Amino acid sequence: MSSYNYSIMKHTLLIVLSLFVGSISYGQEKANGVVEYAVDHLGKKIDRGECWDLVAFALDDVEAEWQSPFDFGEKINYKTTALQPGDIISFDGVKFESDNGYVTFPMHYAIVYKVTDKDHLTILHQNHNQKKVVQTLDLNLADLKKGKIQFYRVREE
Repeated sequence: MSSYNYSIMKHTLLIVLSLFVGSISYGQEKANGVVEYAVDHLGKKIDRGECWDLVAFALDDVEAEWQSPFDFGEKINYKTTALQPGDIISFDGVKFESDNGYVTFPMHYAIVYKVTDKDHLTILHQNHNQKKVVQTLDLNLADLKKGKIQFYRVREE
């Protein structure tokens, strides 16, 4: 292969990669905004201080496509799809238990803040342990003992 052809092929590949990477960052734009909204409100009460309020106000802030009360975006299966910051979590009758203790969520909503690996993540939420302010919590999904978790991916429209 001539150096000229190699140069053209390399240049074309770089253009395609930059378009692909650009689409990924665009595809995460609203989800990143959801996280930013929640982080900006750490330690503060959103509306009534209910867990749902944080999610609803964050989605509205970025003008995400969602339908009240509980259609937060595209449903995703966390066992087959990598989670990412900005995903929304719905907990229903959930109990996580480990050697360090347990945490329960009878009915709760939160935002994925950080993903360490497929099982470990940090969430942003409010109205937990009688604290009606935005706070973080580390979770190990492998510690789920009962209940149902549903994840939603923010729609970009």
